Amino acid sequence: MSRHDRRRARRWSAAATAAVVGIAAWLLFFRGAGAAPGNVAKEPSTPVKSEVKPEIKPEVKASAPKKKAETPAPPKAVPVSTRPETPPAPRADVSPKPSQEPPYKILLDSGKHHEARRYLAETFASTDNDVLRAELAAKGIELNRRLLVTQSDPRDIEFATIAPGENPTSVARRVKTLHGEPGLLFLLNGMKPGTVIRAGAKLRVARGTWSLFVDKSLFKLWLCYEGAPFKEYAVCVGADEKTPATAWTLGDKNPKPTWTAPPEWLDKEKLHNPIPYGHPRNPLGEYWLALDAPGFQGFGIHGTNDPATIGSKASNGCIRMLNEDVVELAGCAWKGMAVTTVE
Repeated sequence: MSRHDRRRARRWSAAATAAVVGIAAWLLFFRGAGAAPGNVAKEPSTPVKSEVKPEIKPEVKASAPKKKAETPAPPKAVPVSTRPETPPAPRADVSPKPSQEPPYKILLDSGKHHEARRYLAETFASTDNDVLRAELAAKGIELNRRLLVTQSDPRDIEFATIAPGENPTSVARRVKTLHGEPGLLFLLNGMKPGTVIRAGAKLRVARGTWSLFVDKSLFKLWLCYEGAPFKEYAVCVGADEKTPATAWTLGDKNPKPTWTAPPEWLDKEKLHNPIPYGHPRNPLGEYWLALDAPGFQGFGIHGTNDPATIGSKASNGCIRMLNEDVVELAGCAWKGMAVTTVE
């Protein structure tokens, strides 16, 4: 081989070697590049398709079966067994039934004052429960003062205009519902006996009916309007149940009364009838209001010379009042007025 041929052979060998190295490098490069796209393509598909959507749906579906599997389990439902026992007790205690509310209060709350008074009057007169009667009396006084004095409801009150020269007594004679007695003018208009009234003044006058009611066991007498109490007075009643429980009408009225004592008492005290007003042994005090009822005689409402007996059973059958109270009552009461006494 010539020198020129050997040089060509070396060049060819070097070129072949370079070609082999190039091919090997190319193969290595593109195999690595082919693997990279496979890895890159899998990464974006993982968060978008296989991580976000598949993970939300399996969690919702998986949680629902867990609840279904837990709720039917009876052993863990221990509080459920106590629920039927606890609710009835608080419901009965905390929520009162409407029937437990006093009817008069329901009527008052709904603004039916006259219906409430009618109920109060009927129950007040018919009950034999002293506690209830005392409660109804207090409510009646409060309601009647509202209707007659504070608000002066026109269904109960009219106004009498005072003419020149008139006084309470002349007005009481002119207004029929007063029966000639001015005491109710004083009570309804906040006046005292002897008050001078000017011409043109307007005074309250009640349109309805007045009566008296006595509860022996409570030692109370009430001046009532339309059957419901308007004013309350303390009294003394008969010892040994000598005061009859019955319906009366008011008889004669006598200020500064003399007393006709029983004969046996006169013999014992060595006194003679009649015992004059003001005598220390005259028990009638400042006023006498006779009580009339079939089968009963000698009973009445009167003042007393022994105020310490008020609130007790100490009389011989009559109803005693403090002297200032019986004078006030006498100015409001008239012959023929209805009076009731109960046990």
